[in-house]
This record gives sequence, C-alpha cells and structure tokens, in this order.
Amino acid sequence: MNLAIQLLKKNRILIFHITTSFIFLFSVYTYFYTIRKYSVNFPFGDDYNTILGFLDLWEKSHSKISILFSQYNEHRLVFLRIIILAYLKLFHIIDFSHLILIGNTFILLCLLLLYYTIEDKRKFILISPIFLAILNFSNWETQTWAMASLSNYPVIYFGFLSLYFLSKDKLIDFVLGIFLQ
Repeated sequence: MNLAIQLLKKNRILIFHITTSFIFLFSVYTYFYTIRKYSVNFPFGDDYNTILGFLDLWEKSHSKISILFSQYNEHRLVFLRIIILAYLKLFHIIDFSHLILIGNTFILLCLLLLYYTIEDKRKFILISPIFLAILNFSNWETQTWAMASLSNYPVIYFGFLSLYFLSKDKLIDFVLGIFLQ
C-alpha cells in the first residue's frame, strides 16, 4: 500500500497528463461522432444559395473573381467559397456532411491554438474544463449546418489567430495579424 502511494505521488504529473489527454480525446471524439451521426448530406436553408447557387454561378460566369468576392446579403463569404471550390476540386462532388465536419474542425483548431498559447506549466489543469465547455451542443444549428459552420467557426479561429500574431513582438507577426483581420 505504501509503495502504491509513493508511486502515485512520484508520477502524479504524468497521471494527470494522461487523464486530461483522455478527457480531451474523449471530448473531441464524442463531439465529432455526434456531429457526423446527426448531420445529413442534404442542403439546408441558405445552403441552396450559398453553396449550390454559388457553384451554378461559378460554372456559368466568365468573371470568376467577381463571383468569388460577390456579396451574399450583407456578407462576403470568400472563405466559404474557397473551401467549397477546393472540396469540389478534390472530390468532384459536394457532400454536406463533410462540409459540416470541415467547419467544425475550426472549433478544434481554436482550442489547440488556445492550448498552444498558454504558457503556464499547469495548462493541462487550465484547459480541461475549457474543452468540456466548448465542445458541447449548445449551438446545435450552427454545428449541423454546412453554410453556418463554414462561415461562423472560421471567423472565430482567424480572430484568435490574429490576436495571437498581434501579441508577438516581430514585425512579420504583426503583418500576419493584420492580414488575418
């Protein structure tokens, strides 16, 4: 018994890292498994105009750059359109379930960026509850809607990435931070 307590005390940091890594992996797996299970490969709401309508205009237009930067309501969905074009070029089909997963990947990228920027030795302790709080289903509609997940989550990620670069001292980091705005 005494040997077991000594072993636990000696390896408590390693045990805690393994535990928090398990929490992280379990949270990510559960999140993406649920999103994949309940997302459908069918356009919903604005998906018709923003994805299918855009692809139709893209094929018919001679001015591709103007179509790429054209306005949709009060938004310019350039990043969404670039992702759609890249996906179509790679797979020659539009799968809305995959687009939903790509959009939700930006939440994971936000969390990884947050983890990377924490300089405290106890970042495993600090980041574990954040993973559980962020990877929940409180904004279910955005999580399972291709246009919304590809429009909203990258904005958050690039905002965080911009703040990360703007907090650095080098000129190139400052330029990258401004560019990502």
